[in-house]
Amino acid sequence: MHAEKIAMALLTGNAPLLAAVPAASMYPGIVAQGVPLPAVGVSFIDAVEIETIDAQAYALKQARISVTVHAADYPTQKAVLALVRTAMRYQRGVIAGVPVASIVGAGDGPDLRDDDPPIYRQSLDFLVTFTEN
Repeated sequence: MHAEKIAMALLTGNAPLLAAVPAASMYPGIVAQGVPLPAVGVSFIDAVEIETIDAQAYALKQARISVTVHAADYPTQKAVLALVRTAMRYQRGVIAGVPVASIVGAGDGPDLRDDDPPIYRQSLDFLVTFTEN
């Protein structure tokens, strides 16, 4: 849950993103149907423990998370994705009380669309490397 907590703190604490998507429209996990758009969901994909020289001193983990943007139109989807990318990439330090070594992009998902009602979706994946307390 550390990676999702880190992502949610970065997203809900980013003023330019908050101007486009209110914090109340950012969700850990899957975005429910019928919520006001645009909305953002943060989902855990997987994690691995990274071996360190002194494994007893701390546990370094790398988690892959997916941040999915849901929007009413394609231009808004792309604009919010750009804001998410800026809020997340290349962050480090103590975030949400968790020591973070790095956050890097790990790929962009495909454009998806539902027709009734029209919802445009796309996800960005990130690798979050942190010290597990």
